[in-house]
Amino acid sequence: MPKADKKPKGAVRKEPYSLDVEQALLGELMIDNNVASDIIPRLKREDFFDAKHRIIFDALQELNRESKAIDFYVVQDKLTLMDKYDEIGGAEYLSYLCNSVISSVLANEHLKILQRDSTLRRLIQAGNTILENAYTADDADAALNVAENAITKIEDELDIRDLTHASTVFAEAQNIITATQQGLNQTNYVYTNIELLDSKLKGMKPGEIIIIAARPSVGKTAFALNIATDAVLRQKKRVAFFSLEMSSVNLAKRILASISGVSLSDMNSRAKLSPLETAREMNAYSQITKTELYIDDYAMNTPSLIFSKCKKLQREKGKLDLVVIDYLQLMMNDTIKGQTMSSRSEVVASLSRSLKLFAKELEVPIIVLSQLRRIRAKDDGKGSKVEPKPDLEDLRESGQIEQDADVVMFLHRPSSTPRNEEGGLVELLIKKNRNGPQGDINLAWYPSITTFRQHDNQDLGDEANFGDPVLPPQIVVPTVSTPTVAKDDDMIEDAADDDDMVFNASDVDNGLQQINDDDLDY
Repeated sequence: MPKADKKPKGAVRKEPYSLDVEQALLGELMIDNNVASDIIPRLKREDFFDAKHRIIFDALQELNRESKAIDFYVVQDKLTLMDKYDEIGGAEYLSYLCNSVISSVLANEHLKILQRDSTLRRLIQAGNTILENAYTADDADAALNVAENAITKIEDELDIRDLTHASTVFAEAQNIITATQQGLNQTNYVYTNIELLDSKLKGMKPGEIIIIAARPSVGKTAFALNIATDAVLRQKKRVAFFSLEMSSVNLAKRILASISGVSLSDMNSRAKLSPLETAREMNAYSQITKTELYIDDYAMNTPSLIFSKCKKLQREKGKLDLVVIDYLQLMMNDTIKGQTMSSRSEVVASLSRSLKLFAKELEVPIIVLSQLRRIRAKDDGKGSKVEPKPDLEDLRESGQIEQDADVVMFLHRPSSTPRNEEGGLVELLIKKNRNGPQGDINLAWYPSITTFRQHDNQDLGDEANFGDPVLPPQIVVPTVSTPTVAKDDDMIEDAADDDDMVFNASDVDNGLQQINDDDLDY
């Protein structure tokens, strides 16, 4: 293939476009209504390079939106009403467009050329934006994010899906029904390893938003970590965990405590671990570092930045199975030109809508942790104050969260359960479940190892006679039947508190990372 001639010094490169193709396509749209109704919805005015052609397309698009037949005279009338008729060259130019084509048989080929040139122009514009930003940016990570977002936006707008025949959709539904009846789990669903919860959710499905909400210190971070850990260890899933509050090192310690059964407070104390506990903790470390768990503790994450990182992970590693975000109210909102929001509720609503769109685009379930508004304690009639169970209206700052979510669950510790009791009752209240039943599930909470397990007693009306909780199974070392847990209440309290953890800015890293040796301080 001959080499292209070198560009003359000082010459300006011509943007890719073809006036002939633009003219031909506009003519074809005006002489064939069937072609017009098919092609106009697939075009944008920016696909046309010539300003006159953009104006004519505006008229065609408006006529198509009004379901009106299109021909020379109808377009002429619309342009006149728009006060643009003379601007495009009047009857002479419209006549030229219509008379320049004999038939519309090549309309789809002309559409492909037009969209190719349009995409190339947009890539050039994006490249110029990336170049200019790279020269002026103070933060390399921020500049990289601008570049990724610019390219991703072009990809997203090109991904226009056509209607799918019902037979394809029903075939997929029938496969799911058949697999369910045979007791087979869907391979693209993610499960929690809490039997009663999985029976209600039927697995967390691609595109779903699952909200887990709780008051501070009830354990929502620990609960989300338990789900993520089970997904990567037992189900061999690829999981991205975004923490906007807790450092990646603290998250890693909690995971090691949970899967090894070794007390977190003992891990953080000098010479507290026995040889057996050390072996169990090291075995847990060996197991978790072989998984596809990715952790990001960048405190300034926005929905689009999280989306960009997940898309990058998908490109580099393949399919992504689950995303966890801890937590919604700490997330930064994307800055959109011309956008003003008068309240925090509007910001949270915008975040919620963005995450729902991203869940569908990424084709993964997204678990989003959320705060609850403060709930006033009520008199129980016996002289004591009790905190009522949370409900949907208690979601903090936005009803939009409830609307966007497919599942909404609350963690609630009854007033009768001491905060640091090993195996103590925590209720999981399923208040919204778009594809299944609602209900309450009793969990046993082990604060020393930051672990939830299903409780063996599911009678919520009989708290006084609660039976022994289910002991956390040893995932890593099966020879040890029960974990050794800390006895020091003060140290347990430190491990139990999700939301009062001190954020260490030095631990922040802007980017997804797998847990490795450097993330753990022994």
